[in-house]
Amino acid sequence: MKNLTLIITHNTTLKFIPLVAFHHLPSLEYFQVQRANLNTLGPYSFKHFTSLSTILLPRNSIELLEYNAFADLTDLSKMDLSVNKIRVINRHVFVRLPNLKELRIDYNNITTLQDRAFRDLGGLLELNLSFNHIQLRRYIDAGKHQLGSEINVDPTSSFSQSHLVTD
Repeated sequence: MKNLTLIITHNTTLKFIPLVAFHHLPSLEYFQVQRANLNTLGPYSFKHFTSLSTILLPRNSIELLEYNAFADLTDLSKMDLSVNKIRVINRHVFVRLPNLKELRIDYNNITTLQDRAFRDLGGLLELNLSFNHIQLRRYIDAGKHQLGSEINVDPTSSFSQSHLVTD
């Protein structure tokens, strides 16, 4: 199975991604788990997915993204974590993802984005945070762009670098 490039699964009872579960799949490029019972993504959950370009985990029950959950996925360009139960985005969740272009974390319960939560996402083109409950008080460091005191997020539209509104 070392040539497998695609995994898609729906409606499973998978609660977490075991660290060594897919270490023998070096060619995997596309990973989708939808409508499962995933609730936590632990440190280095995708460590062995060195060729991944797309991670789609919508419509799960993810509440916690632990530090380094997605670290070092240098080929990753698209990630979808929408329609989950995420409350906080910590600063060390999205680490060393230089080619990530699209990140969807809309329709969650996010209230807090830690300072520099998106620091290592210098190539990010679209960040969708719609339909959350975010109140930013200090700043977001979105790659090379530091933004001012408070950011208003229109709940009906995508939040992207080209559509940021600051007070």
